[in-house]
Amino acid sequence: MRKSRNAQGSIFDFFCKHETGYFFKQLSKLLDEYRDILELIEHDFDKPNVASTGACGLSLESIFRCLLLKQILGVSYRKLAFHLCDSPTYRSFARLRDGQAPSHSALQGTVRRVSPATL
Repeated sequence: MRKSRNAQGSIFDFFCKHETGYFFKQLSKLLDEYRDILELIEHDFDKPNVASTGACGLSLESIFRCLLLKQILGVSYRKLAFHLCDSPTYRSFARLRDGQAPSHSALQGTVRRVSPATL
């Protein structure tokens, strides 16, 4: 089962001192106020008989934030994977754990599971 949220933010979260960095920092604070959104997304990821072993994968919060980032930037999954790997601001916004760098195929597989009805 996926975690809904990463319980604790990293002390290394960094939003650059640029208008884009300020925008994502404010959007991040706004999303923190509306945690109910994650409950809606959780239904799209409920799978019976899933083993509790293996890699943790992205949290629901990270999946949702990656989805938003993809839409805001208007990029492909391949470009999104690059931006998440390259940009500390985007990594902080997406709440990725230290060393977590999802591939474009992992992003596509998880983000696309959010149903249109949920959106």
